[in-house]
Amino acid sequence: MTADHNCYNQSEISIVQARCPTDQKAVTNPSMKGGIRRVAGSLAVTRALGDLYLKKREFSFHPYKEHVPYITVTPEVNFREVS
Repeated sequence: MTADHNCYNQSEISIVQARCPTDQKAVTNPSMKGGIRRVAGSLAVTRALGDLYLKKREFSFHPYKEHVPYITVTPEVNFREVS
């Protein structure tokens, strides 16, 4: 009933890339053996309450500032009727 909001979920990768289409490294591959994919090479998740530097230009810095927003705080909500 849940989906992971990380860089291994193709739907989430597409959403991040659509938010910042000018950044070729919006979602990075592991740079070393045992590494993990990350948003902008920094954050492992695509939705978060904090990490304003990846959301708002006024809290960001180089090299992220030119491409924000990468992530969102908006949750994914699903409903299922139980009978």
